[in-house]
Amino acid sequence: MTRVCFLTIVFPFMIFSLFAQGSEFGNHQYTLRGEVFVDLEPIYAGHIDDEYPLDITAANRRALDEAAYLFSAMIYGWSFSYVPGEAARQLEEILELEQLGSIQAGDPALRVTDVSIRDMRLWMWSDYHL
Repeated sequence: MTRVCFLTIVFPFMIFSLFAQGSEFGNHQYTLRGEVFVDLEPIYAGHIDDEYPLDITAANRRALDEAAYLFSAMIYGWSFSYVPGEAARQLEEILELEQLGSIQAGDPALRVTDVSIRDMRLWMWSDYHL
């Protein structure tokens, strides 16, 4: 449930497209390409118990996991159930989400094409060949 809140905040700042731009791996018509970022300084909305500043290895791993998570959502989708709340009858709002599939760690179709550090963030472009 916390992942949904994190995506609601972060997703508008991520750029995802169905075309590749200039990488050898991404020049295929069935390639998803996207950019994710990881904050290297402390943030309080997520990863509260993690030590900061992040080392580059941990930031790379977190960015790759986030890219795999978002590509999985694009490819496999979600199953959800929503019940709107109603104050008059004291019914709580219920949202249940279930990911229908996921890209496993080490999948050879998921590749990192570019990494840079700007403004205390690690920015990573990645491709997923369908």
